[in-house]
Amino acid sequence: MLELGYKHLGREGSDNGYRRQLDLLSIMDFEAFFRHMEPYDSFDDYPFPYLYKILANRIPGAKFILTTRSTADVWADSVISEFNRKK
Repeated sequence: MLELGYKHLGREGSDNGYRRQLDLLSIMDFEAFFRHMEPYDSFDDYPFPYLYKILANRIPGAKFILTTRSTADVWADSVISEFNRKK
């Protein structure tokens, strides 16, 4: 998304903004969470798969990209690999 010119907030290379998002969600401060999102154009990974319906209502015209895996086992292997990589 960065290469396309979006101001992106993700886990990789973020300014700890991603960590701040998760902290706000953990205390269920949803309004602060959405305020924290305002400067950004795009996001990835958790927690957005769980919030897309809320986001679609709050941000008319928002676009969502759904990626899929061929099987649940392939998806699980990918998740495990990612968590192991991140320790």
